Parts: sequence; structure tokens; C-alpha cells
Amino acid sequence: MIDNISNKSINKIGVLGAGLMGHGITHAIARSGLEVVMIDTTLDKVENALDRIKTILHNDLKKQIISQEEFHTALKCISISDDYDMLNGCNMIIEAVYEDRGLKDLVISNADELLSKDAIFASNTSTIPISILAKTTTR
Repeated sequence: MIDNISNKSINKIGVLGAGLMGHGITHAIARSGLEVVMIDTTLDKVENALDRIKTILHNDLKKQIISQEEFHTALKCISISDDYDMLNGCNMIIEAVYEDRGLKDLVISNADELLSKDAIFASNTSTIPISILAKTTTR
């Protein structure tokens, strides 16, 4: 199984959840230059998360940790939505919602329907065994 993953090229990543972990993961992906779409239940939530990412990037720019070009490149990499259809074309999904089994099952199930069978599905779970969450997906 690991051999199949190591040969994959990741072009677009979906992040499910715009909370502390979700926007942090989205920020890290965008800084690496990869296309990322952050999804949450409302546009307000993802817009607020995008504002937090912009603040982090702006602070890094002021501290000269990143250049003006890196700032703009990172922002261009990020799309936000409350529509799971935006996950089309993602070859990796990272689930990063609250540690609630029902909620995780719901977002995993919703996203799973849209992904190709060879897409990678990852979770940021900290208290729910990954083997339990894996039962919700076809992966």
C-alpha cells in the first residue's frame, strides 16, 4: 500500500473544517505552493478562517519571513467554500473537524462520494481511532 502512495503526485488538496486545525493545515499547504480548498458548513466560517490565514501571512511578511511574492502565491493557492463539489479534482483530502464521531462520519461520507478511488483520505483525529473512521470511507 505504501508503494502506491509514494508514487502519487498530489496536485490539489481538500481540507474539511475551517477551525484552528483546518485553517492551520490550509495555511501550511498554501505556503508549500499546492492548490488547496477549505470546506466548512458556512461561508462565514471559511471566510473567517481565510482572514486568519491572511493575518498569519501578513505577520510573516512584516517579519520578513516570507516575501511579497510568497504572500501572494500562498493566497492564490487557497479556495474556500461551503460546497463539497469543490472537492472535485482533489487527490488528497484531510479531515480536520471537531472530535465528534458523528460529525467526522458525516464529512468523511460526504467527501468520499466525490473522490476518485485512488485519492488519499487523511484525518487529523486525535481521540477517535483511525480504524473506526476508516469504516466510513471506501478507502
